[in-house]
Amino acid sequence: MTRLLFSAILFTFIFSCKPVSTQTKKEDDINVLAERYVKLALNIGQYDESFVDAYYGPDSLKPVAKALPAFPKDSLLKATEELLAAAKTIAGSNAPDSVKNRAGWISDQLVSFGRRIRIFSGEFGSFDEESKDLFGVAAPVYDEQHYKDLVNKLDHLLPGKGSIPDRFQSLANRFIIPKPKLDTVFKTAIAECRRRTKQHYQLPANESFTLEYVNNKPWNGYNWYKGNYTSLIQINTDINIFMDRAIDVGSHESYPGHHVYNMLLEKIYIMIRDS
Repeated sequence: MTRLLFSAILFTFIFSCKPVSTQTKKEDDINVLAERYVKLALNIGQYDESFVDAYYGPDSLKPVAKALPAFPKDSLLKATEELLAAAKTIAGSNAPDSVKNRAGWISDQLVSFGRRIRIFSGEFGSFDEESKDLFGVAAPVYDEQHYKDLVNKLDHLLPGKGSIPDRFQSLANRFIIPKPKLDTVFKTAIAECRRRTKQHYQLPANESFTLEYVNNKPWNGYNWYKGNYTSLIQINTDINIFMDRAIDVGSHESYPGHHVYNMLLEKIYIMIRDS
């Protein structure tokens, strides 16, 4: 999913709310750029529902509701490329590190904007091209012997007789969570993840989440951050859910994952904006 790339678009904009008299020219430039970046993301999000994962900035930046024309691929790509060029200019300038870091972060995001716009309009690249643009990484490449060694290790570790895939699946099936136990297992795992997270982070006192079980989704788990320190965590029950997935969701979607990440952004940067 592209969610991690767009879940905190407030981050790059929020510093623009400082008094202008305390900012350098470069800070003014990055703040203008950041506002344009947020507006572009929200504009794209009108068409692509998966594009903006969470937004808790000023309502004034949101597009005015109206009937949408056909997806304006070319104009959105042009806007993205113009912003990317401006961000790279600032990132390569003699601006303060804080400004260059913001510009560099926006640059990476805008590369993913361009790729996502193309994907949404039906223009696809290779897996490595898309993963590099969307997430900044490409899958590692190993020779055939590397995989043969892994298979041999599995052959020695897995119990039973028969083919390695069959033995692996047989072992994994022992850890499928029965549907009537899903809620209990997930809530138990998330509670333990929360307990451990609080040992490292001071969470807002009124933070909370809602756990919901859904169907017909292209993912197996998702966090929708709602603002005001609340999240909706959804679990897709169309597929068998293994025990490790409960731990994965407990840490990745909630504590200390997306729920905590977005809460702390909101807590820290909204305070800066309002100060």
